[in-house]
Amino acid sequence: MAGLLKSLPPRATRQSDSAIVSKASKSRTVTPTVKGDGKGIYDRISTISAVVSTKLGKYADQYLLLRDEASVVDYFRAIMENGSGAIDTETDSLDAILCTLAGVCLYTPGQKPAYIPMHHISYVTGVESANQVEDSVVRKCLQECEDAGVKWIMHNAKFDIRVLFNTLNVMVSCYWDTMLAAKCLNENESAALKDLHLKYCKTQDTESLTYEKLFEGIPFTQIPISIGYLYSAGDAIKTWELYEFQKQYLNRKNLPGPFEVFRNIEMPLIPIVADMENTGITLDMEFAQQLSDKYNAILKEREAKFYEVLSMYSEEIEKYKAKNPNHKLSDPVSINSPTQIAIILYDILGLTSPDPKKPRGTGEDILLALNVPLSQAILDYRETAKLLSTYVDKLPTVVNPKTGRIHCSFNQYGAATGRFSSSDPNMQNIPSHNKEIRKMFSAAKGHVLISCDFSQQEPRILAHCSNDQNLIDAYKEGKDIYAWIASSIYKVPYDECKEFRPDGTTNPKGKERRSSVKSIILGRPTVMPHYSEMGSANLVNPITQGCAA
Repeated sequence: MAGLLKSLPPRATRQSDSAIVSKASKSRTVTPTVKGDGKGIYDRISTISAVVSTKLGKYADQYLLLRDEASVVDYFRAIMENGSGAIDTETDSLDAILCTLAGVCLYTPGQKPAYIPMHHISYVTGVESANQVEDSVVRKCLQECEDAGVKWIMHNAKFDIRVLFNTLNVMVSCYWDTMLAAKCLNENESAALKDLHLKYCKTQDTESLTYEKLFEGIPFTQIPISIGYLYSAGDAIKTWELYEFQKQYLNRKNLPGPFEVFRNIEMPLIPIVADMENTGITLDMEFAQQLSDKYNAILKEREAKFYEVLSMYSEEIEKYKAKNPNHKLSDPVSINSPTQIAIILYDILGLTSPDPKKPRGTGEDILLALNVPLSQAILDYRETAKLLSTYVDKLPTVVNPKTGRIHCSFNQYGAATGRFSSSDPNMQNIPSHNKEIRKMFSAAKGHVLISCDFSQQEPRILAHCSNDQNLIDAYKEGKDIYAWIASSIYKVPYDECKEFRPDGTTNPKGKERRSSVKSIILGRPTVMPHYSEMGSANLVNPITQGCAA
């Protein structure tokens, strides 16, 4: 392989570092920005420098700062010789598409932890700092490591993979993600790198020094390289040391089950999820605007309805104000204020909350139970307001300006149970009852959107794992398994537990019976209807009884 790592001459015959560095210097001008309490960036950086020097200065001689091509190539060569290493990225934001890559952190056994600065900006001049490494150098080195099969250790690999792809156009593979490994070992604790390292690895650190603690919201590109590397280089070795700890326990011998999930399910999913996030989804902006106009008009109508109903109690409201000069009611009453709504419902209308634990509650369940025109008007208003704030008016604001698409985060271990979750925005929570919201999403030109779902996935797995012959036979006979179990529980014919009759007409009773069984099998909290149709013996274990029918 005649690549960059192999083609360079020995260190002694290379160009001087200063000559190479001069080629790597950038002159891009950027306006310094800073988030925080309003202090000038000069004062903030001065304070941060003092804090970092105090807390991390001890690592100055233990970490490497690679500011020229030759030293970068040497380090990557060492990684290739070892066949493995830890890698981490530093960026100016958590947007893997729009972010600027400040630098790359590396570690491999036998070497000191290292940081490669690439796009740091002088907070004084707003110009990219001198003596930084060109993107092309790091890109070539990473590609050659990838071609050589280097085993990269990462923490939250999906993010770093996306950053390196979007900023350097190189796709890096991950051998071991310490964040996912931590979830497989113990889903009930923090999966943050520094928390885990402090807890499980022998370290001289006495606290978890997070980015927020040290840099107080300043983009990392604006942190001076001389202090930034003290923070950055440590992430790489922390990732490696955490990996060394985890692999003692998460392996086929000690924890075969969790290891199987980690190695053959979670790890292969990383590049797929990263690709999903990079691809994103198109939003039909024209249709979104039409929906915005429509639902904002509905919101105004429902707000007007609320005040129309409220006007029926104008006399009572005035009396209340007269008796309570320090009242908290605005004029007009705010429909968005739980405090004011509680005053109207409980103090003026004299209603009683159905929930003793929430005597002045204004939540959905309580308003439904109160079941008066005013509570219904509030619910109608809130329903529309939520659709607008969460979907109709919100989604267009999160469209990425670079791609014109929505790129959410899919968290493959987002729940303690191991289920996926989605955030920024939550794309797993698009309303199903409102068909218009889903029509906001469109296929890109030349593509189509397909909606699909597994058919009765959970009970099929149940049949396989339990090896229950009755359940297996029901599937072989093409039965609707929920209706089949409901038939046994409710002691009615199978067809009377289906949503539709054989002639295609809707069967409301059958639908309710089937839904009640489905709720129990899938673990959804619900109350089964029509207890009068069931014998008391059938309440013991409806799933088992259904399977044994």
